[in-house]
Amino acid sequence: MKIRRQTLISFGAIFLTSTMLLTNARLARADSDADDAANFGVKGNRITSNCVITGGVLTIPQIPPPPTLTNPAPCGGLVTTLDKSPSSRWSVDISWFDPITEKLYMADRNNNGVDIIDAKTETVVGIARGTVGIQPTYTPPSPFPNPNPLGFAKVAVANNSGPNGIVVVNNGSIHQLWIGDGVKCQNVLNGTTIINVTCAGTSNVLVYNLDAKGLPTTSTPFVTLSSTGLRRADELAYDPDDQLILMAWDDDLDLFINLISVSNTAGNIKVVKKIALPEADGCGIEQPVYDSKSNRFYLAVPCTSDPIGANGAIYVINPKTQKVEIIYPTVGKVGNVDVPCFPHGLALGPRQNLLLGCSGDGTAGTQMISIIMKATTGKVLQTFNQLGGSDEVYYNKGDNTYFLAMSSWTSSGKTATGNPTPSLGIIDAGSSDTGNEAPEWIQNILTTRTSHSVAAGYGFRCDNDDHGRSHCDRREGNEGNDVVRKHAFVPLTTIPIPLSSTATINEQGGIGVYGRVR
Repeated sequence: MKIRRQTLISFGAIFLTSTMLLTNARLARADSDADDAANFGVKGNRITSNCVITGGVLTIPQIPPPPTLTNPAPCGGLVTTLDKSPSSRWSVDISWFDPITEKLYMADRNNNGVDIIDAKTETVVGIARGTVGIQPTYTPPSPFPNPNPLGFAKVAVANNSGPNGIVVVNNGSIHQLWIGDGVKCQNVLNGTTIINVTCAGTSNVLVYNLDAKGLPTTSTPFVTLSSTGLRRADELAYDPDDQLILMAWDDDLDLFINLISVSNTAGNIKVVKKIALPEADGCGIEQPVYDSKSNRFYLAVPCTSDPIGANGAIYVINPKTQKVEIIYPTVGKVGNVDVPCFPHGLALGPRQNLLLGCSGDGTAGTQMISIIMKATTGKVLQTFNQLGGSDEVYYNKGDNTYFLAMSSWTSSGKTATGNPTPSLGIIDAGSSDTGNEAPEWIQNILTTRTSHSVAAGYGFRCDNDDHGRSHCDRREGNEGNDVVRKHAFVPLTTIPIPLSSTATINEQGGIGVYGRVR
């Protein structure tokens, strides 16, 4: 989505006097010049809730208001009080940015819904509530008691909290937020001892209709689609050509993907194909993307029992035949050494290139990497050893940049070796696959342990005529305009994060905003 040549920043229709337009034009040019710099850092304001309460600011992470507060909904019900998660940290999964409304959506299990942030004003403006939130999990005691007089369960129960994956459909008359949710669970007690967790029913896919501002039109979902998944519905991608959503169920009890029809008619939203991936047992299923040029879905699978995907794989899925067509192995090369990827994150960049956010799933001492792969052939174009340990990754067409949420990155660049240094990784996607204009690592910026989610957004800069009047055009393919205000958004943990025996991050929480700085 391109726009502009020389002047004003527009985040929608702007009506100003000629003098104000010319003043803003100079500011826009200065901002654009700064955005051409190579270094990244904190760019905007830290995003918190947009209301002040007694005792301070009620922020998006789990900082509840003071107990003496008389008003139980200081934000007027827009963003309610957030309870602490069991770990006193974020329970956040996927983030998504919609360039049409310039809203950021973040799956927030602490808040039982999807937080909606206005990227222009850097404030929280709403929530799509109704997901199951943080559900109890169970891990058997170790060593397991023998005999077992209390009847402890032998199998762990997890992967039921929600929301998880999210995506926004903004295509013609269809403007919807799709959410992968979890399953309601409860503890099983023997006296006061938790011996198991039971979960009722199957997971759901929630669909909310959105208005022109990107906010839900109702407080309840437009559609709640039941699935056969015994655990959470996870990540997803949208195919606007065939009006399909691909959604993954990543727990070992499930391990399948569903192709779901997209519609403005509730009764037409249904599962049209289920594809089982039993070979992903013990590995899970991660981030998918869709490429309109090849008319294919691409799906990251961290590893499989098949030798082709032993170190991870990218599944290529044809939405028309509704079958897996081919499987690409995901092995990078550092020097002359083959290095496994175990991909979690996946983003579609320019020239039909895929960025693989390789995880920290390898054994201790494994070099962590990131890979750029050609979607049409599966050829590994580049391997970076400066970045790795990623979960979600994101491509921002606004500045042709990849962002990687490297929550498992370490000071040594190797799995479970050295100090934890969770970071936001940044790669210039380049203008060529080879040579001086090929993709290039820019830098890593320290974040926090739970910062495994990232989304990137952009605004629009517009042409002005001789009278200083703004002319904006957001249509794809308009090369007379370009994009400014390129920011990445990363959720940051509120509690101090120890990096070593002497170093600690004292984070205030909220959503960090990053971009090119002077």
